[in-house]
Amino acid sequence: MLLRTIEIPKFIINVQLSKKRRTVYYKAKDNLPKKYKKCKIKKGYYVDENGERLIKNPRVAGKPKVLKLAGNDFYTGYQHPSVRAKVVRELKAFYRPFIQENIRQFGAIETFPLNVEWDVYTDVSNPNWDASNLGFYYKYFEDCLFESKNYDGSPILYKREPVKQLIPDDNIVFITFPPGPKIIPVDNWEDRKFVFRFYYDDREELKRTPWTN
Repeated sequence: MLLRTIEIPKFIINVQLSKKRRTVYYKAKDNLPKKYKKCKIKKGYYVDENGERLIKNPRVAGKPKVLKLAGNDFYTGYQHPSVRAKVVRELKAFYRPFIQENIRQFGAIETFPLNVEWDVYTDVSNPNWDASNLGFYYKYFEDCLFESKNYDGSPILYKREPVKQLIPDDNIVFITFPPGPKIIPVDNWEDRKFVFRFYYDDREELKRTPWTN
């Protein structure tokens, strides 16, 4: 029995870590490219003929720092806990409006346990990637189904109001069949989307505790 469908168009593939990257200058201890060999050192930095410090990262200095989402990087923690935390926050912030608007329109799910299906509409012109590496997308989507408080205990807000829960929790009392991604090709990248479907898991082997009183 289908209980609910949530469609999420144009799923994000990048997260902006900062609005502007810091400008890095060549220091006296650095090895200069050959084109700068005639430059002088002033107060510990290489300077040009106008006395201006030489910029080490001209292509990215002052530009937003953007990180591409990748399953393998989630497994390694993005090399720093603060980066991973930022990525998780942004991914949840992306999901939250779709979930909250669904709850506003249809209310919370009240029939459990759940079997969840996940369709991934995406470009497959470059097929050299593993569908299983998309698992982090579902992990943080599922968190948003029930999370209502931040780590400090303050309420999570949506449109200045505390968020509502679609389900009470994501443990096995409520979700007994989490999904893997089912790939569905699209020809236009702008048509990419996730479709999550929630079904009542009515298997006979679940007619026992903890699913029945």
